[in-house]
Amino acid sequence: MAFEAEAKAFATGELIKEERRLAGMTQEELAEKTGTKKSFISRIENGKTDIQLSTLYRILEMGFWKENIIDDRIKAPHNVTLDPAGGSE
Repeated sequence: MAFEAEAKAFATGELIKEERRLAGMTQEELAEKTGTKKSFISRIENGKTDIQLSTLYRILEMGFWKENIIDDRIKAPHNVTLDPAGGSE
């Protein structure tokens, strides 16, 4: 994978991992609910593979993300406070 693709795969994996944990689910439970294998969920969460659109749709249908939470997290990752002047703290 090219650097940009790897970075996007990592960010997507981190979001899925966090939301899965917040939902109190194991990788195995998420795999079962989305019709995949635990090893595939693990590879996604670790940024080792791109997520298939069909799998992403099934995860979204489960209600993991509400409104624009993905956009908000990509624009302002955890532990970063955006400064209205354009910088970050």
